[in-house]
Amino acid sequence: MPFHSSVSLPHTARSPVGEFSWDAETVQLLVLSGSGSLLQWNQAARAGLGSHVELRDGEPVWGLLAENSASLLRASMEEARSHPVRCLLTFTDGETFAFTLSCALYWMGDVCHLFGEQPVGREQRMNEELLALTSELARLSRDRAKLAARLESTLAELRTSHWHIRKIQEHLRICAVCHRVPSTPEPESEERWEPLIQFLAGNGLFVSHGYCPQCEAAALAELDRLLPPISSETAGQGE
Repeated sequence: MPFHSSVSLPHTARSPVGEFSWDAETVQLLVLSGSGSLLQWNQAARAGLGSHVELRDGEPVWGLLAENSASLLRASMEEARSHPVRCLLTFTDGETFAFTLSCALYWMGDVCHLFGEQPVGREQRMNEELLALTSELARLSRDRAKLAARLESTLAELRTSHWHIRKIQEHLRICAVCHRVPSTPEPESEERWEPLIQFLAGNGLFVSHGYCPQCEAAALAELDRLLPPISSETAGQGE
């Protein structure tokens, strides 16, 4: 069977490009509805595109194309309503397969005929360069995603480090004897002190040691008790 059809269309397409035929072995023919759905394809298309992507009746052709080629085909189909249009289209399975065809578009009634051949000569070289650029763009996109993930990880580490540095700078005075801490940022003569455990229950801060006024007075009194008094004679010898 030389062609596949889901609708009743002529066996041979009458087109401005006479060498294109349903029986062609190298020219791949797709017949599309006005909305871009597949209606027919010849044996060459079945053997070429059909060996890599699934051709199904009524399936939109856009899903078989690279994103930029889908946009190009939409515009070319509209332009082809007034005159035949040629363009390069890249078909893909979305993963590993990419297949570029040099295509000619023309309308017969309310259906669009897409004839495609593999590019030769200069077009082939341009196609190869295009595929190379597409591959490079995909690689750069993957590298960019990796760099973005690495940057996000580094930023997270910096945020954590900044938090620790900020906490280190927020020293809290704590009495070395009773372990109470000032609970309010009031003048030293009026500040209130509370147990450390009670304070830390609502504040995750680093601490440094010191004396509250009461413990300072008690410590000085204890020093006066333990140390011998300094007589005037002893003071004179020191001088």
